[in-house]
Amino acid sequence: MKMKKLFFLFALTGLTSLLLTNSGCNPDEPVLVGPTLDFLSQSPLDGTNYYTADFTINDTATYVPFGLKAEKGSGDLKTLTITEDGTNVPVSRILMKNLRTGDVLTVNNPMLLLGDLVNGFEIEILIDVHDEYATHNYTFEVADVNDKTASQTVAITTEFGGTPIDMTLTGVLLNQAGPAGTGGLDLDTGNGTGTQPSDVDAEIKDNGIDLSQPVDQNWIRRISPMNGAEIRTPGANFPSDFDFATVATKEEIQAFFNDGEALPAENANSEPMSDVVEVGDIFFVLRDGRYYLLEVTDITITPSDNSDSYTFNIKY
Repeated sequence: MKMKKLFFLFALTGLTSLLLTNSGCNPDEPVLVGPTLDFLSQSPLDGTNYYTADFTINDTATYVPFGLKAEKGSGDLKTLTITEDGTNVPVSRILMKNLRTGDVLTVNNPMLLLGDLVNGFEIEILIDVHDEYATHNYTFEVADVNDKTASQTVAITTEFGGTPIDMTLTGVLLNQAGPAGTGGLDLDTGNGTGTQPSDVDAEIKDNGIDLSQPVDQNWIRRISPMNGAEIRTPGANFPSDFDFATVATKEEIQAFFNDGEALPAENANSEPMSDVVEVGDIFFVLRDGRYYLLEVTDITITPSDNSDSYTFNIKY
């Protein structure tokens, strides 16, 4: 009986040893702890308040501030990455400052963390948010040398702001050498007018024909202002991806006008005059405090007579 008990104890010990060996447990293998990343609610340097949760903003031209605090786990911190809907935010839209030293940081994205930053950091991040009216997710992610990560995400919604435009309409400006009472355009209504001093409602006019040219080529096809209006063309900061349809506020049109360029030429009466007008051309007009946005959508050329015309989309 004693021999049976002894045999049973040996068998149990061997089975326990086998289970421990096959379980994969290795008491000598360290457990890797990842980093932590949290939003700060306020700057420890100057008290600036930071966004810490989803929010809505109606000024797409501003930088929004965030504060981040990271602490390392088992391994040194390696990178900080900022994405917008999964795509890295361009460095031209990011500003950074070390909140523990006050130093401005050189921005890269991803940003390789060096020096004391590998142990942990408090960083202020300013982001120029997206321009279109939409909701985008911005994610801040820190990674360490063991490829452990921590992240925070905030949804930013940009919505309409500013003074809504009063009107969107279409207007047709006829060749000034056509029938009497044509050649001018009232931008408030889109109605054609003449070009005489009595045509007080018009803001722009056509410049008629050049009698020195053949009849089928004599339309000058250039515009000038009327009744104290001023016309400008897009300036240096005009966006290359401009879309007439997305312009929603009077402030946008005013900003385009303020950045615009004066018309490059003069007509026979020493009045400002545009270059030859093409489909797709953009003009900004100011008269009596009202700003207009014009987009040329069509040009009709009639070689045999003077019924030529421009068609404009107009906003004000």
